Amino acid sequence: MISPEMQHLSPANESAELRGQRRSRTWLIVVAVLAAIALAFWIALTPPGFWAKLRMIGYAVCHQIPSHSFFEVGNQFPLCARCTGMYLGSLLGLGFTWLQGKRSGFPPLWVWIIFAVFFLSFAFDGINSAIGLLPGFRQVYPSKNWLRLATGLGMGLAMGSLLAVAFTQAIWKDTLDSKIFAQCRHFLMMVLAALLAGSLILWAPTLVKQFLMILSTMGVAVMLTLIYSVPASMLLFGQSKVYNYQSLYLPILIGFLLMTLQLGGLAYLRFVITGTLLPINL
Repeated sequence: MISPEMQHLSPANESAELRGQRRSRTWLIVVAVLAAIALAFWIALTPPGFWAKLRMIGYAVCHQIPSHSFFEVGNQFPLCARCTGMYLGSLLGLGFTWLQGKRSGFPPLWVWIIFAVFFLSFAFDGINSAIGLLPGFRQVYPSKNWLRLATGLGMGLAMGSLLAVAFTQAIWKDTLDSKIFAQCRHFLMMVLAALLAGSLILWAPTLVKQFLMILSTMGVAVMLTLIYSVPASMLLFGQSKVYNYQSLYLPILIGFLLMTLQLGGLAYLRFVITGTLLPINL
């Protein structure tokens, strides 16, 4: 009788494993080439210059209304104040959640309550801000960019944290059976980091603001890539999931490809509708 260890090392199994590895490498190369082509088209078809490329990422997902956006040395941020906060907060939420390890449990009730407050504040301030753009309607209170930034940061923290848990549950085999933010100090550190980031956007020197501008815009690409990577991994691995980072290359590349196609498609659709690459000016 052949033991499981010996069976695993048998020529037939070894040959099947090698075929599987070759198939994975082939798909990895194919998707990498497609992603590179999509990225090359994006670079070629968008206006020249680094800041113009960043602005086109914002163009695909954000209205970019000048009165609702920050400016620095005459340059408008690629995202409006609310989206700047939301995507910067999303990166902070992802980072502080993953710093706690591969925890697969959603947060405790008290964190859900705070996230609900963040969401309701985001929604209410967004509606109040939109009302001010409509003729004949009055806002409940004057909407300011610092408030748009703050509510965006709160919403982003919730989005990033919950996406991090969903990603961990869907991707990793060796997860920790514990809730994120089980210790309140982790949540407090995340909120303090968001407050610092918001303060820097408002009052920091130009170079710091430009760095945060780049970071928040890259948050769009990171969030969309991770969102697409989750179903890609589930289709590729099913219930097997993965043990090592090398296995993530293919689903992450698929996510990157789909993210690039989505941004390109949305930017093209907006251009067809508006006929201009300029921000919406209301």
